[in-house]
Amino acid sequence: MFQFVRSRLFVAITLFSATHGLLVVGPKFIRSNQNYTLVLTNFNSSLYNVELKVQIDGTTHGGETILNLTRTVDVQQFQNRLVTFEFPNLVPGNYKITLVGQRGFNFYEETDLILKTKSVSGLIQLDKPVFKPGDTVNFRVIVLDSKLKPPANVKTVNVTIQDPRGHVIRKWSAGRLHVGVFENKFDIPPAPLLGMWKITVNDDEEDLVTKSFQVQEYVPSTFEIDVYPTKVPLEKDQALDLTLTAKYFTGNPVQGTAVLHLYLKHGLLDQKKTWQVDGMRQVQLNFKRNLYIYDPQQDVHVNFTFIEEYTNRTLTKYKPITVYQSQYRVELVKESPTFRPGMPYKCDIHVKYQDGTPAANVETEVTIVGCNDEYVKTRTSDKNGMIKQTLLPSADSETINIEVKIDGNDLLDENIDKVEIATDAYVKIELKSQ
Repeated sequence: MFQFVRSRLFVAITLFSATHGLLVVGPKFIRSNQNYTLVLTNFNSSLYNVELKVQIDGTTHGGETILNLTRTVDVQQFQNRLVTFEFPNLVPGNYKITLVGQRGFNFYEETDLILKTKSVSGLIQLDKPVFKPGDTVNFRVIVLDSKLKPPANVKTVNVTIQDPRGHVIRKWSAGRLHVGVFENKFDIPPAPLLGMWKITVNDDEEDLVTKSFQVQEYVPSTFEIDVYPTKVPLEKDQALDLTLTAKYFTGNPVQGTAVLHLYLKHGLLDQKKTWQVDGMRQVQLNFKRNLYIYDPQQDVHVNFTFIEEYTNRTLTKYKPITVYQSQYRVELVKESPTFRPGMPYKCDIHVKYQDGTPAANVETEVTIVGCNDEYVKTRTSDKNGMIKQTLLPSADSETINIEVKIDGNDLLDENIDKVEIATDAYVKIELKSQ
């Protein structure tokens, strides 16, 4: 799976005056033909309303005025106020923003702004974060404009691969972009410098993005890890009881640190927990968010990382854990796949716990449709978890439907179809003993 890396961090100006109780936050960089927004906050306990003049000026390096935008705004007490300016096409020069208090409010601040002449950014994707000598590195460079579209004015990029000492290992000059994407690969030498390697992308005028990746010798693991439920997870518990294991291939326990990430629906992280483990540990994770299950079962996922104590060798296992709506499951065992209208038909309802063991003395609601004696009855499983049924399908029945509910949960809804026959003659064999 490729990994995303953003090319820039958002850099902000922050003008803060505790004396005047005013906070102003906005971007440090400006770009042509884009909106520029400031956030002003008045937390002055003695002034219900303050009025400010916000001015953005630009001059050429020779001192000629090229930009002058002014807005006067009022900011009420303990409120935020957004101020937006629309920039025209900007040329290189000196730009600054100035805030001046009005109507007796004594305030003055100014700071420089930096014009970014290009409005493109880059992403790098790698097929994995760590490589070993002789591996092939597959990479992809994605170049986007400020609207997250392929830029119309950038057709090629320069891509450079460097080892940990800064030596250029591979270079693509003027790599052509196809819909904003440049893809390629290169082989790591059999005996490379180990450590952090770097991919750098630029477009002749500025660096767009840099991504580091690690090259290290392959060391086979000497131990294995696992995570599994200690008991069957149920929706009503809103928790997982798990067993974590770490052991050498010889069977001896491994000491180290276990880090567990729990993800509920839609891959959302619910929590992260860390424990010390000596071969095995049982843990409980109480869900921080409620998990609602609308089907008989649903998977949550755990990412189990184990770090060996003395070597820092690390193993990771990503595993689905099934959470069940009910502690029971129901199966229908039929004497034959189809029934003959007007003839007795035997079937057994098996009630089991989710681990497969028989569930004895469990009260169920059984609904039968398609027989002479259609009914909804409360039936209780025997010591083997079975509810034996002998049905008499009506002469005109096409289908028998059997539904089973336990504690209001629909656990079985199955149809049995009429046999398709061309004759009324048949032979039925029934085993009376074993």
